[in-house]
Amino acid sequence: MPQKILVLSTMLLGDSLLTTGLTRSLRRAYPDSQIDVLVTRNGHLAFNGNPDINNIVYLDKKPSFKDLLGFAVKNWRQYDLVLNDRISDKPMLYTWICGKQRIGFIDSKLPKIRRLFYTKTVDINPKVEHQFYRNMRLLNPVGISKEMHLVAPEAKGCDLLEALPTRYIILHCPASSDFKQWPIDYWQELAKKLLNEGYFLVFTGANSERDTQIVQEVTECLPKAGWLDICGKVPLNQMSLVAKNSNGFVGPDTGPAHLAAGYPIPQVVLFGGTLPDIWAPWPYNYSKDGVPFNRKGLAQSVNNITIIQSGLDCVPCGGKSCSLNNSSKPECLANVNAQTVFESIVIKMPLSKCGQ
Repeated sequence: MPQKILVLSTMLLGDSLLTTGLTRSLRRAYPDSQIDVLVTRNGHLAFNGNPDINNIVYLDKKPSFKDLLGFAVKNWRQYDLVLNDRISDKPMLYTWICGKQRIGFIDSKLPKIRRLFYTKTVDINPKVEHQFYRNMRLLNPVGISKEMHLVAPEAKGCDLLEALPTRYIILHCPASSDFKQWPIDYWQELAKKLLNEGYFLVFTGANSERDTQIVQEVTECLPKAGWLDICGKVPLNQMSLVAKNSNGFVGPDTGPAHLAAGYPIPQVVLFGGTLPDIWAPWPYNYSKDGVPFNRKGLAQSVNNITIIQSGLDCVPCGGKSCSLNNSSKPECLANVNAQTVFESIVIKMPLSKCGQ
């Protein structure tokens, strides 16, 4: 049994949350082992309050030679087992530095010499598979049971919960980029419809100028009652508790949608050019196969997750800008109207369960 385990999670929030099934599975299999995660940038947000890990190890995304040398000296073969979910060079090097037993993905298109960095390898599946499911295949060489469950980081408490009504739904309006951003006026229209229907709305977002501005633009046209803006007012691990106690989450393809997927609450998630078969929130208690969602579909529901897309032929493109209008603001999201989203919310989060 490995006494010290390291899981590399060197991407941003959403990607990091999709590795939490690994740490949950490892914790269940090795309850007395030390389980650490190596993170860069905002990846630590996914684990600050995760009950399955012991320590968060930090490393800059672009470490200097001095920093890398210090990291190597401090961590040289300190871990009995290291799992790496990336195929890029730096995480592979970190794995080689830290681990006695080293498991990582190998792409057949890349040089075979990369296999020498690992003691055991897992081939990249040439077929489409969801990122969460792909990450879980790293456990195959270890031979332990897979806990097919995303784990959200939780704070011990959140005073803000006392200010919220018993029943509410979350509207997370800001996306991480313009390419994933549903139009502001659509959010305004949706919020008005929901308020008129009797829903209490909680608006969430990060403590950033962009998120704050988007939420302010959405809420400035709303009546004074029936909603609360908590954008940037609670850390992410407290935001988990707000999601956990909610009656549903509505938002774009973004990290907080994955965060909410750690709980059995209904979600309505708006997808534009991103591939939902790979990047959609992982449905709660889903463990059938590696692809819960189809690549295309106006509205798809699996367990607690509903994905809404445009019916345009180019959807999803998998790009970062729209080829139809040569803009970072895609036509596909503008093609999904507020009424369509409203109707999905009413079905998936009925007012009988979400009233004040």
